[in-house]
Amino acid sequence: PIAVSPDGRSLYYTIAPEGWRSAPQAGHRLMRTPASGGPREQMADESRPSLVLCARRLSKVCVFAERVGAELSIYSFDPRVGKGSRITGTAVSPGFRADISLDGSRVAVLLSAERRIRIVSLAGAAPQDVEVADRRPLDDAPIHWSFDGKGWYVSSTPPTYPAGTELLHVDLEGRTRVMWQQNVRGWTSATASPRRAPH
Repeated sequence: PIAVSPDGRSLYYTIAPEGWRSAPQAGHRLMRTPASGGPREQMADESRPSLVLCARRLSKVCVFAERVGAELSIYSFDPRVGKGSRITGTAVSPGFRADISLDGSRVAVLLSAERRIRIVSLAGAAPQDVEVADRRPLDDAPIHWSFDGKGWYVSSTPPTYPAGTELLHVDLEGRTRVMWQQNVRGWTSATASPRRAPH
């Protein structure tokens, strides 16, 4: 996953080590590089998976998400200064994927093994789980909020082999709708446009 700083000047992304699937808790490097090009900088210790998540268009909030064991901690993040104080946390599975809502108020955490999406409030409200009704989202595939904040885009492989991969929209009630289908196995993704779609 890639995050863009609110001022558009920096890109944040992770680099996975060779063979990372057999050791998912170690060796991922969180990096920053100028959007205009230039040297990259390592932003976090390699011993634990971490992400930078930045809201888009509706907010300038960024957070730093870091997993230690089965606990995901979410911290404030200033693109100029780096990781700040802890905001909240929740239990997660290995290989977590997450995205911040466009208004910067919530983080959605994909718990694919449990067929759930956990909504973590950055304002102190209790976490809320949404059970994905009839599909299991793919492990290690991205999750992205829809533009209206009323659902997410995730990947899923239909149970009938040799079907390919489906891009699903999952609403806040856990109902799914197929948005796209590809003939090959492997995840696909979609992300909200920074511009509002015409009515």
